[in-house]
Amino acid sequence: MVSIQEIRSITQPDLYDTVILQQEVSRLGYYMYPFQPKTSSTMALIEVHARSGGLAPAVAIADHQTEGRGRPGRTWYDKEGASILASVFFKLDDQSAIGPFANLIALRTCQTLQQVTGTGEIKIKYPNDLV
Repeated sequence: MVSIQEIRSITQPDLYDTVILQQEVSRLGYYMYPFQPKTSSTMALIEVHARSGGLAPAVAIADHQTEGRGRPGRTWYDKEGASILASVFFKLDDQSAIGPFANLIALRTCQTLQQVTGTGEIKIKYPNDLV
């Protein structure tokens, strides 16, 4: 397990171990697409996964998206080498819970990253992006 001190000592944004990440995601019971430094869109990968009857929960992670998708009709732009981009697929029994569930995940992820990095600079950009 990586300590908070080790995480804080990282000076470059893309120094995470994808093998350990894969192991931890699997340990939590998630299916994880093989890590790709660059992909067209993590959301596109998850959408294909969901439509083909793939297991849930599932996650797709990349450092850069060439065709990222934002809110309806918008393109998501990221700076290559400065982002961790992820899309997650869950199956919910109550479809009306999607909005509150997405908000809760964004809030808890933001709080966890603030605690691990020791900075309050991580913020939520509506509806569920962290910047």
